[in-house]
Amino acid sequence: MRVKERAGVDRREEMVTSGVPLPRDMNLYSTDELALFDAAGNPVPCQVKATARWGGSPQDASRPLKWALLDFPASVGAGGESLYYLRRSQTHILPPQNITVSDDGDTLAVDTGAAVFRLRRDSFHLFESVDVSGAGRVLSSSPSNGFFLYAGGKEYRSGAVSPTSFQLEEIGPLRVSLTVRGGLSAGPGDSLLHYTARIHFYAASSCARVFFSLENHNPTQPDDMGQPQCWDIGCPGSVSFSGMDLKLQPQTASCVATLSTGEGERGVFTSHEGDLSIYQDSSGGPWWDVHRHHYPRPQSYVSFRGWRAYGGETEIARGERAQPWLDLSGDGRGLAMGTRDFWQNNPKGLYGGGEMRLSLFPLQYGGEFVFRPGEHKTHEILLYFHAGDAEQAGVAGTMSALRSPLLALASPQWYAASGALGRIVPRDDTPAFAAYEDQNLSAFDPSIGPTGNSLLRSIEANDFFGWCDYGDVPLDYEVPSGQMNLKYNFDYGMLLQFLRSGDYRWWDLASPACRHLADQDILHYEGNIDHWSDGGYFGHSYHDEPGDSNPHRNYGAPHPDLCFAAPGGLLYYYLTGYTEARESAFEVIEYMRYRYENSYGRGNGEGYAEAYNDYGSHSFRPFSNGLRIMTEAYEASGDPAYISTAEWIIRCSHFASDPFLAAPQAGMDGGTSIFSLDLFTFSLGRFLDAINASGIPDREGAASYLVRLVRHQAANCWRSGSEGYQGYPYGWYYNGAIDDSFGVVDLSNWHLLSADCLAYAYLYGGGDDLMALAGQAFRTGSERPNGEGTEPAYWSSKESANSAVFGQVYMRAASGY
Repeated sequence: MRVKERAGVDRREEMVTSGVPLPRDMNLYSTDELALFDAAGNPVPCQVKATARWGGSPQDASRPLKWALLDFPASVGAGGESLYYLRRSQTHILPPQNITVSDDGDTLAVDTGAAVFRLRRDSFHLFESVDVSGAGRVLSSSPSNGFFLYAGGKEYRSGAVSPTSFQLEEIGPLRVSLTVRGGLSAGPGDSLLHYTARIHFYAASSCARVFFSLENHNPTQPDDMGQPQCWDIGCPGSVSFSGMDLKLQPQTASCVATLSTGEGERGVFTSHEGDLSIYQDSSGGPWWDVHRHHYPRPQSYVSFRGWRAYGGETEIARGERAQPWLDLSGDGRGLAMGTRDFWQNNPKGLYGGGEMRLSLFPLQYGGEFVFRPGEHKTHEILLYFHAGDAEQAGVAGTMSALRSPLLALASPQWYAASGALGRIVPRDDTPAFAAYEDQNLSAFDPSIGPTGNSLLRSIEANDFFGWCDYGDVPLDYEVPSGQMNLKYNFDYGMLLQFLRSGDYRWWDLASPACRHLADQDILHYEGNIDHWSDGGYFGHSYHDEPGDSNPHRNYGAPHPDLCFAAPGGLLYYYLTGYTEARESAFEVIEYMRYRYENSYGRGNGEGYAEAYNDYGSHSFRPFSNGLRIMTEAYEASGDPAYISTAEWIIRCSHFASDPFLAAPQAGMDGGTSIFSLDLFTFSLGRFLDAINASGIPDREGAASYLVRLVRHQAANCWRSGSEGYQGYPYGWYYNGAIDDSFGVVDLSNWHLLSADCLAYAYLYGGGDDLMALAGQAFRTGSERPNGEGTEPAYWSSKESANSAVFGQVYMRAASGY
């Protein structure tokens, strides 16, 4: 595995948390069978956790390991790479000092060897105290410490009432993770918003990494028609507030403040009065004000470009995009603080003057902040408690690393061969696949093709930054200000392209995308589902929405017809251990399960999973999404209940497929779009792959069903179109006519999906001729991604999503991988 340094900072014994897939035929059952070695063959301390198994739950030691999460200390020079080898071996080595945890019932103490962190169970001020080896106490108990939210002239504090949950999620020799949940309260019975704080501690480190999620737990309030009023900013159950801070008071008699803006050559500022601050109001880019006055969109209140830094009340610097850290030191000890993706998640503030204050939602921003029911936002915070002053402690290096945490990446060949990511292949620039690879690269390279554009340029031009939008992509094929909500599993596609290529540009899109989706694109709920919308994903459904009043909550959602999220969220969790992504994925999973277990004559009848397409027929798309999500749920959990629901969905899908298979008939009503039918057959293929890998019989005859659908589609819908390209029209009417709205053959990269479905049918016994058709479909989708005369280039976020997600099943079958 390669560990690549990308922040330009030497890393020494920095803890890496990364997941690696393991092939089923390795037959590894215990994490004790794995050991890590450096390039010289020396054993490296490594903490290993099973996060998924082949055909069972992560805890089921009778099933082989599928994904393992590793924690280990890595050293790599600035801009360099280091190699590590994960082997089947019993040669384990422990760190010089394990993390130890003690709990007296009132206070939890985590001793990393470099620092002792204490937290009280009856109040959450983040830390009760922090003692650093060789420096003594850096942080003492104070009611002024913790998270503070300001609304209506009142102050709501994390320490005002006891947390509702205080749980050690992981205890290992190298990393300990604690999760605290509770309310931000002005006093007993007066909570406004809630929080989840995940705190990670590392062996031999005095750093604490905090993932703080601000959450609106208010339920939706259905209208008279039973529809959840959850879309608009300010809808019933919304909470408005003026700001929110993390405040900590280091224990120093004298104080020197050190501020780095993290931008270019602007240097580091120092104040012996301890009064330095920086405030980022907008993204700082050329289009920083493109949403200005588009009320009530969160970016509509921006007032100036970029950031400004102050010494006291005097401006000392200004710039565009800050990635700052702030340190307060004195008396031989200090504390440094920063948050990841500072400017991207604007507005943000960082203040020092007797106390340290990280403004996750700054009071000085021009507008109020509003969280709708079920809305979350998570920030990653790094706190470095240290001996000495900022220079002596190497604060610059430690905090600069926050911009780009280290990741251990296996080779594309390993990811493809593992089978854990399904049917994928490493990047392949041979002539047969070159157009496909160019289409993917056009997300970054505007020189590919005639448009002179790229996904990165589109994100920039539409200012898709700020705490609400960052991580999503623009709806630039309709209304560019609108949010695509990573439709058709674009987040998952970004991760696939990263793993099959090793190109970190995909990772830089995928990581914020997965974190955004886990927060913003899901209607989060507490406890059990009590309304069909709970846990729903807001897919882009109604077209041409500008997203100013209802960002990331399309008025046509949530519904199984456009429900994604789970594949990308789970894969991101396997790769990073980011628990928030897994939790959100399972909210969507349980939502989808509720919808189908209470539809089509089952349960309480209030699942309402039915949907009709533009042709007046039952749509294939809800069945596709339901089946895909149940498949992912089973692979993540090993729970056979998800297979049961998947089989129920397959049975229900005949409402859509029976008319299709009975067509064509003269005078018959209805029809289907080809891509929605293909989405369903693709999901059948994924389901078959999953049950075969787990030894589960095909009780619903899914293989013959898939082949029958694809053969019928090819026999009735396949056409030769313009420019010599072959494939399918956009849709097919059940009276035998085609929907030629986009030509006799729809020249688009939806044909990459068609190629995958044809390849799946071939793989499950459909005949060699289907692979020949798959090759033609792949050529059409690769060479004509967006209509007649087009070529690989960045056309819009939709084409980028389709290419990132589809085409791999065919490529693997065609290349014999």
